[in-house]
Amino acid sequence: MSRTSDSPFILLTGATGLLGRFLLHDLSAQGRRVVVLVRGAKTIGAEARVDELLCDWREVAGVEVPRPVILEGDVRSPGLGLPASAQEWVAANVGEVVHSAASLAFDRRESDGEPYASNVGGTANVLAFCRTAGLRRLHHVSTAYVCGLRRGRVFETELDVGQTSGNDYERSKLESERAVRDADWLDVRTVYRPSIVVGDLVHGFTSTFHGFYKPLRIVQPFVESFLLASLEPGSLLDVLGMTGAERKNLVPVDWVSAVMTRIICDPSLHGGTYHLASTRPTSVGLLCRIFEQMVMEMAERPKVAGVRTPASACDAAVLARLFGDQMEVYRAYWRDDPEFDVTATSRAVPDLPAPPLDEATLRRLCRFAIDAGFRWPPAGHHLLKPAAASREVSSPAPVCRG
Repeated sequence: MSRTSDSPFILLTGATGLLGRFLLHDLSAQGRRVVVLVRGAKTIGAEARVDELLCDWREVAGVEVPRPVILEGDVRSPGLGLPASAQEWVAANVGEVVHSAASLAFDRRESDGEPYASNVGGTANVLAFCRTAGLRRLHHVSTAYVCGLRRGRVFETELDVGQTSGNDYERSKLESERAVRDADWLDVRTVYRPSIVVGDLVHGFTSTFHGFYKPLRIVQPFVESFLLASLEPGSLLDVLGMTGAERKNLVPVDWVSAVMTRIICDPSLHGGTYHLASTRPTSVGLLCRIFEQMVMEMAERPKVAGVRTPASACDAAVLARLFGDQMEVYRAYWRDDPEFDVTATSRAVPDLPAPPLDEATLRRLCRFAIDAGFRWPPAGHHLLKPAAASREVSSPAPVCRG
């Protein structure tokens, strides 16, 4: 039996990820009743993970987000790891699915098969679940970098044109988007392709520290160890083998979520493919200059524990070599970005253009990551507080909490 978009709930995967937690906030603010599929872990269950992100909203942004219905499951498992009672509840109460769960691993890991286990296998399981449950409206979060190593202008209408992928992440997302497009039994499929998602504009908040944050994260331990460690201006550009004129397409997570929420909540906009990218990308020269400034700022901070070793004259060279070795896996990432066509996105949300990222914003993003120790929640951040939230769910299945 097929559900319609008038059904009361929307199922969100990846709610504990950076984009997912903003989608939970924004969809709830628009009056949508959200069900989240969350994976439990050995040390923390699905409900506790959701309570933790709700606590983050209160403590970081001073915002109360309604507690969603919580389903403990895993996109990497058949049936999303849900018992029959939960699957039946979803079939009866959910109208559409927002599939945001993904692995951000750049290279295939032998230990768990990521990023393919989540991005390819997980999407296949979501599609199979939707088909069995009669869910025919899917919102799929892909990436603008399904274009791989293409140059020039990349159109929203294009997908597989024989391009070479830069890494396993891009390849896995290309395969998963292709699977969504091939699912012709769906009534409506809407694809969102964000470029490089960074923290939010207001606080610089992020819960993941990949991509944009990687150069700073790599040099931090070295700077923490040496009192006078520094980089000569332009050193990072030299290591990356770039001129500085190259561009990276950075977009803040709150803007990506706002655009997605606008489209999700307007059925007339469903069925398209949307590049969620900036028309004013950030130059690599500016990024490297900011990173070098932040390196100096880190070096000047008093160390909480331990003693820094005085730096020698060769420390800058050692730092550059260390940086280059560890950045090797990100070589394809730190190339000049193509021009992402945003015709469909601009037509759908003409009043929501991607905001440019100025120097003050970039520093705010970096400082948040540094202050958090490149992990979220940071060590000793807060004890998990029980959520005092509404539980307005009509006859949920026994495994549902909301």
